[in-house]
Amino acid sequence: MKILMFSYLPPVLSGIATHTYHLSKELIERGHEVEIVSFLNKSCKKDGIKIYGIKGHVDIQDIYTIKTPYSVEKIKRIIEESNPDILHFHHRTSSIEFFLGKLKSDIPMINTVHSSAGSLDLSVRDIVHHLHYKKLSEILQKYSDHIITVSNFNKKKLVENGVNRKKVTVIRNGINPEEFKISKKEARKKLKIEDDEKIVLFAGRHVREKGLGYLLRAFKKIDDAKLFILGTGPLIDIYKTYKKLPYSKNNIIFKGNIPRDELPYYFSAADVFVLPSIYPEPQGIVLFEAMASRTAIVSTKVGGVPEVIRETKSGILVKPKSVAKLREAIKKLLGDENLRKKLASNGYKNVKKYTWKKVALKTEKIYKMVLKHN
Repeated sequence: MKILMFSYLPPVLSGIATHTYHLSKELIERGHEVEIVSFLNKSCKKDGIKIYGIKGHVDIQDIYTIKTPYSVEKIKRIIEESNPDILHFHHRTSSIEFFLGKLKSDIPMINTVHSSAGSLDLSVRDIVHHLHYKKLSEILQKYSDHIITVSNFNKKKLVENGVNRKKVTVIRNGINPEEFKISKKEARKKLKIEDDEKIVLFAGRHVREKGLGYLLRAFKKIDDAKLFILGTGPLIDIYKTYKKLPYSKNNIIFKGNIPRDELPYYFSAADVFVLPSIYPEPQGIVLFEAMASRTAIVSTKVGGVPEVIRETKSGILVKPKSVAKLREAIKKLLGDENLRKKLASNGYKNVKKYTWKKVALKTEKIYKMVLKHN
């Protein structure tokens, strides 16, 4: 088959970029041809994947939209030139869906929805997000031959907003466990971390939804560990002010963006990985990266996260936005080596369920199903 995807690839920092890259590579391994229309990459060829870079979008808080008729016409020309068997869109809640009707043709259209409704804080942004999600669901129902999403939570939200349950399949994100086969001893030697140091790890964009502010406050009364923070984002300067406050003990270390090939060392070196999100996290590839690294997890009960943590018995779940509960869970794991090892071992044993190869096989079945019915 020839698949034309609408997404983006690394070095764009995004779970969607990671998902699209690994899915594309696995599909190519299986003999398919993959091309990508990207609003965030330049035109090029990357690891056997042809990328069509498209200009004419607005990028606001990771929400992209086509803003010119020229862009829509260009995409139509690309579809005609590419002549794919499948059109496959990957996106979080964004405005591109409002152009699906203009792009609809006889070619089957798959939509992978990587996000769900907002956090219900009733802020202006959240209210707009919810209204948009309802409209999005209506359009996905109308124009999609099939919809893929990454958690049962996301599927439930789509169905609640009018999508036919039979039209939605859950295919979780994946991992290549081999990439993270690094021992704690090797990782700590590489990063120059002493064997007896306790390390807590956060990896993600510095945006409000990821809850890093709550983790920084929780760390206020944790004296016997260091917090390594990977990534960057619009709130990085605000978060860095925590280091300057009177109670700061210099145990919070901002590492910035880390090259992909160095990430496994940080995950393996950590004693505890924390995902403190305050919005409905679709599922979180970082959870699988922690499991593959034999690292215990603390996460908030949001979105699709509890499904994965409960399936794998790999971590402790806490109420979102609770600094006290977050601190309590981190301290519990730091102080109980047996519990840490048990959760880490559970995660490692179960993570092989979620490989990118399996993601590709399941996605391929969806392609064959829609082609059969078209």
